[in-house]
Amino acid sequence: MDTIGLILSLTLTLMVLSYIFGENPLFKLAEHIFVGVSVGYAVLVGWYLVLSPALFQINPDESTFNLLTKFPPAILAFLLIFKVRPNQTRIGGALGSVALAFLVGVGAAAAIAGALLGTLIPRTIAAAGIEIGRA
Repeated sequence: MDTIGLILSLTLTLMVLSYIFGENPLFKLAEHIFVGVSVGYAVLVGWYLVLSPALFQINPDESTFNLLTKFPPAILAFLLIFKVRPNQTRIGGALGSVALAFLVGVGAAAAIAGALLGTLIPRTIAAAGIEIGRA
């Protein structure tokens, strides 16, 4: 099995390095293989580590409120399916856009909060010479 992996990695490396001679079918094939394997791996990790435990592994001792909090993310994930096809109905595009807008908004809020709390505020405090948490 190690020999097969070694030969496969050598072959893919040479296919990528063939880009030196210009864009060719070997490079395009290697590119498609790498993208396909990456997307497949990301989908499987997302399914087995995030979606499946959150949606299908229900604890009988869990409160009703905790169960109800699982439905909005599931509905938004379902609505993202409407963004897969570019030529769709106006209603389908609108439903997919709602989910996508929520996803972009949450991503932007997380990035801004991370930048503020993780970088800007600590640097400002350090530049001001204020010591926090010391008695």
